[in-house]
Amino acid sequence: MLVPKKKRRSGATPRRQPSADQPALSSAEQAARREQQRAEWAAQKRAQERARRSSAPIVWSVVVIGSLLVVAVLGGIFLVGSGGSDEASPTPAATRDARLGAGDIAKTVSIDANDQGQNVNPTFSMPTIAGRVGEIIEIKVNNIGSVAHNLNFAGLDGEFGTRDDWTTTPQSIPAGVSGTVLVKFDKPGTYPFQCDFHPTAQQGNLILS
Repeated sequence: MLVPKKKRRSGATPRRQPSADQPALSSAEQAARREQQRAEWAAQKRAQERARRSSAPIVWSVVVIGSLLVVAVLGGIFLVGSGGSDEASPTPAATRDARLGAGDIAKTVSIDANDQGQNVNPTFSMPTIAGRVGEIIEIKVNNIGSVAHNLNFAGLDGEFGTRDDWTTTPQSIPAGVSGTVLVKFDKPGTYPFQCDFHPTAQQGNLILS
């Protein structure tokens, strides 16, 4: 008599039966196999963790280098953009003329150069400066106007635009900036000064006794 075969449920995984040439593992062998699988899995996890740790410094190095490049580029842009700025800046130090010798500054005078904000009626706030023969006088010129100014002393020849002039540093003082000039004359007398940008209107005298 034929015995009907049992139908396999759909989706069910057939149970693998040990073949005649592959006998079933004993309980001890199954435990050893499971232990080996756990050891292999742990080794794989350790290898992945080492790979992740070794790649982290590289990633951070790339991030740091990228950040430094961005800062450098932005800093360069800022410097280029601010190179032509006319904003107020500290008073530049006057170049010490060899004619001054090694003496110290005996007197400091502060003068405002103005033009009423419209480049009209340019004036010095102190058109007359008094001093003594042979002393070094420092004159600070503060440009509170709207255009460039300076202060230039005629030398012993009494003429402007010659080699013995004494001129502020910088020679062109922008609006909102200050300049400085150091002068010394060894003979008493009156020494004229002017703004080279407004020579007919912005004038004064240094009187030494």
